[in-house]
Amino acid sequence: MRKYLPLIIVVSIAAIARLLFFSNWSFSNDELSALTRLDYKSFGELIREGVKTDGHPALVQVFLYYYTEWAGNSTAAVRLPFVLAGIVSVLFNFLIARKWFGEKVALLSSLVMALLQFPVLYSQLARPYSFGLLWVLLSVYFWDRLLFREKGSNRLLAALAGISYALAMYTHYFSFLAVLIVGITGLFFMKKQTRWPYLLSGIIAALLFAPHIPVTMHHLSIGGVGGWLAKPEPWWLITHLKYVFNDSWMTLLTMLVITVFTLAKAPKSEKWNKFHTISLLFFGGLFLTGFFYSIFINAVIQHSTMLFGLPFILMLVFSWVKHLKRTGWLFFLVATLLIIPPKGLWSFYSKQHFGEFEGVAEKLAEWNQVAGGDLMNVVYANSSEYLNFYLENDPVSFNHVFEGTKGELERLAKDSLLNSKKHLIVAWTKPYRVQVYDIIRSHFPLVTKDLTFGDLSRITMFSKSQGQPFDSVFRQNKKLVFECKEDFSENTKCVKSKNKNYILRNDSSFYQTSKKFDLQFSKAFTAEMGQVAEVEVTGQIFTERPLKRAMLVFSLSPPEGKSKIWRSIPLSWFTSRKGWNRFIFTPEIKSEIEEGDQLKIHFWNRENEEFLIDDLRIKLYGK
Repeated sequence: MRKYLPLIIVVSIAAIARLLFFSNWSFSNDELSALTRLDYKSFGELIREGVKTDGHPALVQVFLYYYTEWAGNSTAAVRLPFVLAGIVSVLFNFLIARKWFGEKVALLSSLVMALLQFPVLYSQLARPYSFGLLWVLLSVYFWDRLLFREKGSNRLLAALAGISYALAMYTHYFSFLAVLIVGITGLFFMKKQTRWPYLLSGIIAALLFAPHIPVTMHHLSIGGVGGWLAKPEPWWLITHLKYVFNDSWMTLLTMLVITVFTLAKAPKSEKWNKFHTISLLFFGGLFLTGFFYSIFINAVIQHSTMLFGLPFILMLVFSWVKHLKRTGWLFFLVATLLIIPPKGLWSFYSKQHFGEFEGVAEKLAEWNQVAGGDLMNVVYANSSEYLNFYLENDPVSFNHVFEGTKGELERLAKDSLLNSKKHLIVAWTKPYRVQVYDIIRSHFPLVTKDLTFGDLSRITMFSKSQGQPFDSVFRQNKKLVFECKEDFSENTKCVKSKNKNYILRNDSSFYQTSKKFDLQFSKAFTAEMGQVAEVEVTGQIFTERPLKRAMLVFSLSPPEGKSKIWRSIPLSWFTSRKGWNRFIFTPEIKSEIEEGDQLKIHFWNRENEEFLIDDLRIKLYGK
């Protein structure tokens, strides 16, 4: 028993890290995508509608289809098998590393795998990653026994290896790639007595996967995630390794120092062996294939897809630790580094990792009841079904659901409910266009309730007559560094324009664009930018009829050169009613502003439509 105590401790640490709070947070977007594709009447319908449309192999979706029928769809029930798979993966990591590099390396690499945020997170997700990692490690375990541990032919071991390969192939296409690399690598290590059982394992895997080939061919034809995933940068591997080690340069550099230090301590004859080569091939082959496929064919590589290569890079990093006489201090150092710092495992449990659906749905139901129906609901989500998953007992009617289709903002701007309702709730669980807030605020200027989830999701109730100003809620961490108030009087300092563009109306000065002036471009407000985080333009616009093509334009350019940002907002969004209306424009600039950049704001009246502008405000906010 004492002999196995270190392994029991490491696996127990892995279990605690993965079981802790695993059901306390909302299903993620990807999990809900799978769970909302389970309501089918037959297995064939599941494959046609639930698997072929997804882009992943069938195993996890089929497993969830039958498993949730028995266990239900609660967060704890759905995630538990994946958590258990993550725990068992640490065990098999230990078993493989011990055979290749010895007890010390096995314990240290397994301890790191147990405590890193990356594998802990993907063990707590009901998606293919945790299962895929387990099948890859199981495949390598049997592969190693088949090639290096057995002296004679072993058909049972060949069958177990083949089944493990097939499970990985059915789980994720990157775990498929991982075992393919494993299989090809083994061809170079076959001996006469292992040749036929080894080839038999591959034949078994191929036969087991054969029924899935039509589905895989369909997935290849639709191109996977490359439609929205960006191609990797040349330094993607460095970024990934930093992400693996808790997104911390300090942790990554510490691991590098440990590797160099222990390598230097190793005897010359033991600095490299076949298992170093194998570890490098299993990780490097997965990365290089995914990277170059993403560059030249279709972008598919992500941090998550490299999880299947993680154990082998950890084994390689710590493979020379066995040459140290005393390693207790190293275990203590690594454990402390991975748990205590701000980016350690302890902070993992208090951080929002994905968009929140359960919390947003809960507040949607609660706030709708409080408002008594005198409101409208606007939602940004990949699918309204993901929120309805949590609203089964308290259904909510959505007036607008933004899923990325054309004309969504236009339809919101023209909705007559904006004028007739007292309140509006806007919620988002995915990247959103800030212009939805511009449209809403032009009708509902005050904030009644607001709740954020780590800047990954948000739900806000706006009101026409009660609540706090938008700035006090949404710009708490931003400081107003510049404000220009333009009333278009003769001594204005903001907008330079000719006198003919001013008219006097009801004892106030307004900026006018009309056919008689033949004015397509207004004079622009310009300024040299500093450290600005946000720009906002507001004002009043008067029209006799809705505008068609006139717009407000924001552009940003370096001191010398063409515009690097050009944003616009149609004024038609704010002129559905005759008379004076408020317009708001908050151009999306992110972190693209640099010191000395030239900002320009102007009106572009493309069809010389008639309108009046008054009370123009231009505000610049710093961090």
